[in-house]
Amino acid sequence: MGARGVAYRWRDLVKLITIRHPPNNTYSKQRLLRRRLRASSTQKISTMSTVGLIRVDLLSSSEEELWSDVSLKIPTHCGTSFPVSAGVARASNAAARNQTMSEPEKLYRRGRQAVLDPLWRDFFTNGPGKATGYQSSPLMTENHHDWPVFGIAHSGGGLRASLYAAGVMQALDSRSSSPLRAVYPLASYVTGLSGGSWSVVSAAANNYPAPSELVSGWELEKDLVLPGGLSVQSGLFLNSLHETAQLKRSAGYDISITDLWGRAIGYHFLPGTNPQTHGAGMLMSGLRSTKSMQSFQVPIPIIVSNHKPADATARNPKNVPISGSTYVPLSAPVYEYSPFEFGSFDPQLSAFIPSEFLGTSLISGQPFIPTPSSKRARTSSQNRCLFNAVTALPGKYQVLTARYPNPFQGVNGAVAFDRSSEQELVIVDGGENGENIPLNPLLAPARQVDVILAADAGVNGPGWPNGSSMINTFLRATHILPAGTASFPRVPLDPKIWEQQGLTSRPVFFGCETPQNQPHPAYPLVIYLPNSPTNSPSLTNHSTFKLEYSKKETSSFLNSVLESTTRPRVPFNKGDADWPTCFSCALVDRARSRRSVARSAACENCFKRFCFS
Repeated sequence: MGARGVAYRWRDLVKLITIRHPPNNTYSKQRLLRRRLRASSTQKISTMSTVGLIRVDLLSSSEEELWSDVSLKIPTHCGTSFPVSAGVARASNAAARNQTMSEPEKLYRRGRQAVLDPLWRDFFTNGPGKATGYQSSPLMTENHHDWPVFGIAHSGGGLRASLYAAGVMQALDSRSSSPLRAVYPLASYVTGLSGGSWSVVSAAANNYPAPSELVSGWELEKDLVLPGGLSVQSGLFLNSLHETAQLKRSAGYDISITDLWGRAIGYHFLPGTNPQTHGAGMLMSGLRSTKSMQSFQVPIPIIVSNHKPADATARNPKNVPISGSTYVPLSAPVYEYSPFEFGSFDPQLSAFIPSEFLGTSLISGQPFIPTPSSKRARTSSQNRCLFNAVTALPGKYQVLTARYPNPFQGVNGAVAFDRSSEQELVIVDGGENGENIPLNPLLAPARQVDVILAADAGVNGPGWPNGSSMINTFLRATHILPAGTASFPRVPLDPKIWEQQGLTSRPVFFGCETPQNQPHPAYPLVIYLPNSPTNSPSLTNHSTFKLEYSKKETSSFLNSVLESTTRPRVPFNKGDADWPTCFSCALVDRARSRRSVARSAACENCFKRFCFS
């Protein structure tokens, strides 16, 4: 049955493939899907393309799996909702009142909340939040359990973004002596995009070691693409990547440069690599089995990528002031990968498939092939800039895209899904629509996220963030998506204003208004944390094309991020001693508002200093 023994019997599948219907749906009850089994031969399957660090189906050359080829009949009209435990789970239409989370995610959130309850209380009683002034408020009573839903978003930007994310993790880690220690364990979600996703998945796959230990295992002193420099060793390395990709090609799948790129990333960021497999057997869906997730000790990791429209001429509306260059319009669906499912809440699709079935073709009357398609080193590798750094690759590789068998054939959301009739999904780096911070999963009304830490390691203009990603997320939520799909606080729409007001050199709070004064659904409070200089010369704004870091560079980088995260220079060239308290005020503000607790004097002062208005 193969190295991992992945064989699916029909009685197992029939439990998975059910239909869930939203209120007022034409279908009034669940129906089991009809099936037809056909014999299939044993085959080798290697990487399906990479989107960052998550390889969504990569088997090593020594692994052979037995697959059953199952044909399924499913209704294809827009109103049907499929749960994550099914072949395809519909997230219903775009309206917030109809969005639904998958059952596995709901169950995890429930278990996670039980773990978070004492952590939040301790944070505000004995930790960095003790100076907020809420100790005697109803927020601290034993019967208070309505703590904030907190998400952390790590931006893209190659290895620079990976190190920046690790530095932020280190500053917020409960095992550190940082003034902001124990913030990271309070998160319900952590999202990553491109280089940021490499850190997110690496931490989860390694079961969350101390950040310094995690980074040490990346061996960044070795080039991602040419680990031995211009040598025979590097030639053998590149040849091994090519041979692995060819296994996928021989199995009948398209290959792309992302197959090689994701494989190379996996050598550095995934645990348990060895000369034979280099972590090739690791699955995104397998994160559910880690000790930390089994005990609800960690946030749900989510990786973001972009849909490439079928129409190559698709563009952003001319009347929407997009900031910077984009290669994918903001109207294209944004995909998310978690240990539970893959799909999009966006109205064009509004559907998900279990992560373990990504790589599966599912359409009415057509083959459904169960595959362990959630290899982690694959979903992080769609970094457009970095792909271009890999040169002299064979022309048969389709450049810059990840290509998956389309599990959403015949599926349309409230707005037509442009690849509904195509056999493949074509997916690109999550920042190619101009949103370099992976905020979209945290804006889904179904998740009810209260507060987001947006860690921006992007490079715009003079080598630092300029607010472009935040601008484009605001425009997408308010000008592109139908009302009710997402909500985002107001931000300046001109990068020059961000720079003039110092919004890119210090932390800023967006969305400080109380929910009662907001549209429905209410937007979260966003704590914007830009990569900013703390020393001269600057230590953290290296090029996205930089593919190796010496140990000294890595250490200096992490120390600089620790300083800028915990002691930001606000408003002048000195650290702000009140920052840990102000950060804590922002974390709890939505929960405070729900309990009708007045802002404390300390928090009022903080909001005057840090809120954008």
